Amino acid sequence: MNCGSREDRQRLLDAVTQRFAAPPGSLSAGHAAALKQLWQLAYREASTLAYADAFRAIMLAFAVATILVPLMRNVTPPAPSPNAH
Repeated sequence: MNCGSREDRQRLLDAVTQRFAAPPGSLSAGHAAALKQLWQLAYREASTLAYADAFRAIMLAFAVATILVPLMRNVTPPAPSPNAH
């Protein structure tokens, strides 16, 4: 997956830092807010990918189980014993 070049990521970080540092805070507070926002975005995307991977694994397990159903042997019930009531 292509996440852009290092310069592109740095430009994005600088732009978000400037937006958050504008009137109420300092440059370092803006930088911290920008990093927090980027971390939340990365965490959300990673969580989404983890769920997708889990559901893909579940799908493969069900597909394999479905394919193996015809290979199962038939189990016949045991014959009743002559001493049974």
